[in-house]
Amino acid sequence: MVYLLAAFICGGLAAHSWTRNRTDPVRTAFAVVAGITGLSYLSFGLYLIPRLESFIYLHALAGSLIPVSFLWFIERLFGRINQPMGTMVRRMWIATPMLGAFYFMADITLYEHASSPSPPAFLFTTYVMGCLILCLVKLYRIHNRSTNQLQRLRIRYLIGLLGACVFFTIIEQLLRGFAGATLKENLSELGLIAYSRALQGTAPPIGTLFGILFIYFLHQIVQLHRLLDLSEIIGRIFTLGLMAFLLVLIFGFTGIWLSTLDISRSHLLYQLFLSTALFLSFYEPLKERVLALSYQWFYRPGHQLDLTLREIEYRVTKAITMDELTSVLLDPLQGSGRVPLVSLYLWDHEKAAFRLFRQRGKSDHPLMQTIAQRPFTEGFSQFGPALNGSDLQRHVRRQLPGHEDAMARLRTMDAMGAQLTLSIRSGDLTLGWLNLSSVDWSDTFSQEEVRRLIALADKVAIVLENIYSFEEAENQARLAAMGTMAAGLAHEIRNPLAGIKGAAQYLQSTSKEADEAEIQDFLDVIVDEADRLNIVVTQFLDYARPFEIHPIPVDVSRLVKGVIDLVNKENQPEEIQLTFETDPTIPYISLDPDRIRQVLLNLIRNAIQAVFPSGDIVIRCGWGRSNLKVSRGAPVVEIAVTDNGVGIAPEDMKSLFVPFYTTKKQGTGLGLPISQRLVEAHGGNIEVVSKIGESTTFVIHLPIPAEEDFSEDEPTESMPIPTGVPLPDSEIV
Repeated sequence: MVYLLAAFICGGLAAHSWTRNRTDPVRTAFAVVAGITGLSYLSFGLYLIPRLESFIYLHALAGSLIPVSFLWFIERLFGRINQPMGTMVRRMWIATPMLGAFYFMADITLYEHASSPSPPAFLFTTYVMGCLILCLVKLYRIHNRSTNQLQRLRIRYLIGLLGACVFFTIIEQLLRGFAGATLKENLSELGLIAYSRALQGTAPPIGTLFGILFIYFLHQIVQLHRLLDLSEIIGRIFTLGLMAFLLVLIFGFTGIWLSTLDISRSHLLYQLFLSTALFLSFYEPLKERVLALSYQWFYRPGHQLDLTLREIEYRVTKAITMDELTSVLLDPLQGSGRVPLVSLYLWDHEKAAFRLFRQRGKSDHPLMQTIAQRPFTEGFSQFGPALNGSDLQRHVRRQLPGHEDAMARLRTMDAMGAQLTLSIRSGDLTLGWLNLSSVDWSDTFSQEEVRRLIALADKVAIVLENIYSFEEAENQARLAAMGTMAAGLAHEIRNPLAGIKGAAQYLQSTSKEADEAEIQDFLDVIVDEADRLNIVVTQFLDYARPFEIHPIPVDVSRLVKGVIDLVNKENQPEEIQLTFETDPTIPYISLDPDRIRQVLLNLIRNAIQAVFPSGDIVIRCGWGRSNLKVSRGAPVVEIAVTDNGVGIAPEDMKSLFVPFYTTKKQGTGLGLPISQRLVEAHGGNIEVVSKIGESTTFVIHLPIPAEEDFSEDEPTESMPIPTGVPLPDSEIV
């Protein structure tokens, strides 16, 4: 069973490699190695069946061809692509079948009834084992010539696996030879199990197990185009072994239990069927869990990247701006320890090329800033959604079809510092790509890692489409707002100009004997209207131009108290009372004190106008929770300004922050929009709650970045902390 299973595995791997790409010389060489090895195991398994003794000769011939086929394979794997076969390998291909034929004739004619092994069989086995040792020597020489430390390490893995296979095979052959003292004619009297046990020998087929492992390792090299990390393959073998052990336990307990029952064979088969169905029902989820645990134990960097990808997949769909996207995508990848350099290239309409948008990590050379759409993006159609540097190197080294294009794309990837490039596509349209480099101890990413990264790139494409659509909608809304603002600005400018024109026309038509006081009144109108016009234009420019924020650590409570003191100095009516309430546990936060002071002055003055000539205004500082989508529930500093005025009508609530919308006779309608922009520039927002005839509350939310931890005793440049009695929780000012 072991040998037949080994033959099935080797044959399957050979067929898989051959059918995937018949033009690849390395795949062809591997298919020959795996096929011959599978034939060797198959013939030996058949040899262990009575009356099929002649299959031992097929086993010997196939086994003798394994070393020479492996030497041919490593020649192609390590550089001799599309070149004539080496002299030594060519001679071995000729000599080995000739020695095999000599062994057959001598063994059949001279030692047909002799005990096993016969002298020709012993000599031929010695020759085959010597050839296998020659394979080890060949690998060792390749190891010594290699200058790549990573490749040297993995060649040592190959030497270790092949060495274990050769060692245990020699032990098995020796023990099998000692057990062969029984004459062949006496074996015919034994049953199937005893017959197989006598020919197999006392040693279990451990060499066969290492042989399967070695062929599987070679298949992974060909399939993934790289030398696998030993830790990765150990994780896979551990998972396979544990699942096989569980299956053995289930069948074992089922067999023991059924042996105690007197049931028919049909019931026995039915119980085995139920046991198998039970195992298969939890096989997939259990396998994934065991594989994750094995990677965590044997392949920690890969496990860390897996956890990082899960976090990114959860957070990336919530990104609504480019800054948020790059923050949740690039920072975790670079911080995982698996990707030292990651960069994002996106299409730039102005430059008509792909431009380096963001990068995280350091590079040995400056990354290429812009890349033309063609021919680089055509590689995604030729090689798939991911361009793997190891795949392109394989194309170039083996001179496969399209290796010139592969070389050009490999140069471009080197200029971008990438070992893996993931396309970000919307249908047939390439939006950009994500570049990742790998750490020094790993030449590329595993097949599972690439699959997860491709799935992540697909999600990024969807997020990018949403962001672009949202930005387009914002542009349309901004154009509409600009139209509204232009109309409002024209209205606000026309009124002062009409006053100025009317006063000027009156003065122009008035006689020189006009009353000086009357002339002075009209001159005052001109000056007042000009001042009003200047205020409108100034506020409009303040709203239109980008705000420059200069944040410093600030005590919010003292900032608010300073604004209230400034308002009180403006000789407000005594019937208007301002009350200040604060929470002493509020931390220092980074903000621009001048900008926030401007916002507070506007809100408090609006509240005074709302309650004029008498009323109460309460200003509170305390803790709150953010209601923004990207930071919902996060702690914020909350500043609330509440008045007991007449409130705001529902139809006016919708237009409070629309530029030039105002219900005041002398208002410009820019105070609240400017305040809103200033607060949003700090990452916060303003809320409004109003009840007609009762009160109105404007609430400012200012975020508290997690990295900020300012001491309460830490001074700021703009607001020195006075000594003396601390500010009370509630104070009438």
